[in-house]
Amino acid sequence: MWCIFHNNRFYKALCMAVILCCFSSLDAQSYSTDPNGLDPMGLHKLYETHPQINGQTATIGLVEMYERSNDESGSSNFLPNLSHQAFSGIDIKGIYRYRTTIRSTTPSSHSTMIAGILFGDDPFAENNAIGKFSYRGILPQASLNIYETTWFIRKRIFTPNQTITDDVLSFSWGTDASSPKMQWLQRGVDRLVDANNCVVVAGCGNGEDQFKSITKPSSGYNVISVGAAQGLGNFPTFLNYVGPPLNKYSNRGPTDDGRSKPDIIAPGMCLGPSATNTNEYACHDHQASFSSYASPQVAGIAGLLIDAGNQLSYPEIKDPRLIKALLVNGANKLSGWHKGNIGTDDDASSPLDYQQGGGLVNAYNSYEHLISGKADENNISNNTGWDLDDISCDPNDPNHIKIYPLANGVESGQEIKVTLCWHAHFNQDTNFTQKSLSNLILELWKTNSEGELIELLDVSNSMLDNLQHIYHVANETTTLAILIRGLENKDNPSERFGLAFTTDQKNWSGDLLSADLNADGTINDLDLMEFVNLQSSDSESKPSLSKGDLNNDGILDDLDMNEILVQWNMISPWISQ
Repeated sequence: MWCIFHNNRFYKALCMAVILCCFSSLDAQSYSTDPNGLDPMGLHKLYETHPQINGQTATIGLVEMYERSNDESGSSNFLPNLSHQAFSGIDIKGIYRYRTTIRSTTPSSHSTMIAGILFGDDPFAENNAIGKFSYRGILPQASLNIYETTWFIRKRIFTPNQTITDDVLSFSWGTDASSPKMQWLQRGVDRLVDANNCVVVAGCGNGEDQFKSITKPSSGYNVISVGAAQGLGNFPTFLNYVGPPLNKYSNRGPTDDGRSKPDIIAPGMCLGPSATNTNEYACHDHQASFSSYASPQVAGIAGLLIDAGNQLSYPEIKDPRLIKALLVNGANKLSGWHKGNIGTDDDASSPLDYQQGGGLVNAYNSYEHLISGKADENNISNNTGWDLDDISCDPNDPNHIKIYPLANGVESGQEIKVTLCWHAHFNQDTNFTQKSLSNLILELWKTNSEGELIELLDVSNSMLDNLQHIYHVANETTTLAILIRGLENKDNPSERFGLAFTTDQKNWSGDLLSADLNADGTINDLDLMEFVNLQSSDSESKPSLSKGDLNNDGILDDLDMNEILVQWNMISPWISQ
């Protein structure tokens, strides 16, 4: 579905290239579980243990494009169906658009679904195919601003002296156009984040059939780029069981300039309020996963973290660098996760997986990071925590190195995750020219009984990204320290960073057996046939394929086939649901 901005000579070339991400779709059958698919993201656990975290102190901005109707009138709308009972208690602070009247009385299905993911609240929900259920969005108590996309671009991105009052902005649109105006848009969004301390979350695109790489502005340095996890099984099973993204439904990195994106993934499937009546819920006629719906899932969780930080009196929680670090470090890695290109070596120069980013977003894990408290070099109470601080980019300044000794040792087999984020900076001029990017290095060290660094265990040292990430499995019982190193940058004497770390959360590999290549829940001859087809495919496509490479060595060979035989006749947990 194509959507364009209003006719305007200055913006027409820009707007014609912007594509609205397609609707997700569902194949309905009876079920009794939560229709939002909140469980894989740790939200049920968060709500059960901390019910006061509901978004009450957060403001979310929904930036939506006009969606053309399917009737002969060609009319269009960007507003959700605000008369739906799921939105009866919604707190709308403002609606921003050029026209005083909308083109259609029919609300946007796309916008309605996204608003439901974020703000829906209906204990008496109903769908003809599945009966009655209780529906809840991620943060139903948050405040909402709704922006028409062209208005927002002109009045907030390209009018840089305007103040952004939203804590989080959710974008479910993008383009891969390489024209200067597209680059301009991306730089403008990056500048907006850096100048306003506003979190921007954007879908990375709907797969290789539409885009060659990560969409703009999702590919921006300071934007949280979101990919779409694969749903497992049929509706409604695939709302609660997810696996790694599929190329055909979710764009993969790297970006055009070689950076690691997306940053994170989320389920891109949902059942949401209907745009055509006041009480029913919409599900579509085939299962697919799209970043249009993955993006607001992450935006909603970012809003929950901000709400939690506000309630805990952590003013640092407003900083997008800290939010990104908490989200990425709390994410669960699904099967096949590997930094950068597929292979046995750890790609230190590529901080994230090109399909999964840091992994599947997990609200509970990230919240646990937050409540563990702010750390500094002299005060780390446990092995999970965060920091927001400045580091020198002058190698002659002692403050160009920061060391965080972990309070407790780790045992052999224990997993360590560390994420470091900082901003790219842009001039406030008409072109938003980018300043020199700072380079910060992240290292994990083994220490002795005196706390001295004695062995470098892992490093993330990308010279392109403004994010570093370490995922390390200890091979012995030992003590550790995290080290951040600021490299020389004569244009920028210091850099503010967000840091998150943990050794206390077991990584989750997902509910998809690695050998279940056709994702039907069982390992059998169909998976073997799928492997043979992959092995005989064009060799040029193999380096980008994680599917079938079960031992992650970059080769489809007998070792992978043996793993299929080891898992023969195994059944995935979700198949019996």
